[in-house]
Amino acid sequence: MLASHRLRNSKGYKKTPTSVGISKKCGYSCKISSIVGECLDIHDLRQPSLKLHQSDRHTPPTASPGGKDSWNGANLATSPRTGAHGVAPQIGVRSRAQFTVNKSPERLPDAQGSSLRRENFEMEHGDVRPPRRRRRSCVIMSIATVLLLIVVVVVLALTLSQKADNLKRTFIARCEKFQGYDCQKIWVAFEQAHVGRDPCNVPMEAYDPLFAEAPFKPACNRMMFWSKTKDVVHDFTENRDCFLTLEDTLLGSVLDGLTWCGKKGSSETFSSGCPGWKDCEKNPVRSFWNGASTAFADVACGDVTAMLNGSITTPFSPTSTFASIEVKRFNSMRVESLNVVLVTRKNAVTNCTNASLRNLQEELDDGIKYNCTEVAESQVLDCSSDPEKPCGACW
Repeated sequence: MLASHRLRNSKGYKKTPTSVGISKKCGYSCKISSIVGECLDIHDLRQPSLKLHQSDRHTPPTASPGGKDSWNGANLATSPRTGAHGVAPQIGVRSRAQFTVNKSPERLPDAQGSSLRRENFEMEHGDVRPPRRRRRSCVIMSIATVLLLIVVVVVLALTLSQKADNLKRTFIARCEKFQGYDCQKIWVAFEQAHVGRDPCNVPMEAYDPLFAEAPFKPACNRMMFWSKTKDVVHDFTENRDCFLTLEDTLLGSVLDGLTWCGKKGSSETFSSGCPGWKDCEKNPVRSFWNGASTAFADVACGDVTAMLNGSITTPFSPTSTFASIEVKRFNSMRVESLNVVLVTRKNAVTNCTNASLRNLQEELDDGIKYNCTEVAESQVLDCSSDPEKPCGACW
């Protein structure tokens, strides 16, 4: 139903529509704004064409000499929309003179003009976009979000799988440098130690089958142990074939610098998301190296050498692998002597009389001789780069 308002004019009372409604006579959606019988199709609503006359836009109402309001020089007393006594239309009722309906197909040629028309119309009448289109936009955004999440999950899964494959390739490639071993069988024994296990509950004994598959072999008079001197030791052993460290053996070489673990209920090997060395005592990496150090020290024989760091206050630290595991495995039935090479720098803070080194002597089995030599790091590096120099002359 159309709301109506009675206005008095010279001919009496007449009903004048003043609100938005639907004209059944038009047969399509209409916009009635104080214009009786004028219909605008839906295209005109979406791109409004109601315009003020240029004169109306810029000419404000002025008072006539007779005291009556006028608009663009037209006396309201004679306006067909005012009463005989000059009563102005109430709020919301606009005279036909104030508006014209531009139903011509003319449009501003540029996108800016169209945008301005839409913006002006929506500021006056609100957003006229159908709810269905807004729902469609929400559905599209939801689908796009779900697809993005799926892509992220797939990429992450592929990345983790690729890292596991890279670990196996690295393992096999390093293993194949050693002749006489079945690297695939060694890999299987390696996986059996940690796959499907809680990554913080892998004991040393879990690697016993791996150590049996690739056992450590004795290298009498050539076995080198170390503590806090890894870089210096390996630079020396890589250039000189005088000594053999744990990392120069098959298993030590294959797993040096790598990280791995399993997950409970999983049949895969992971190389990320694994606990760190100190996160838990029985993590896969720590258990392996503790077990490997034990097995390597068990086969030590003859004259054994240990390169320790003379630039720290405690070269023989009780928490180090060398102190807590390896020294305790030296057996006087196989080991004749332990030669400590204390690597020092210019500003050395310790020497062979250090208290921790006296503790080392006390840890040795009776019958194992002890010797300590202070050697500058520069001397060790020079010796490692000179293949003509005998190893015995390096310290």
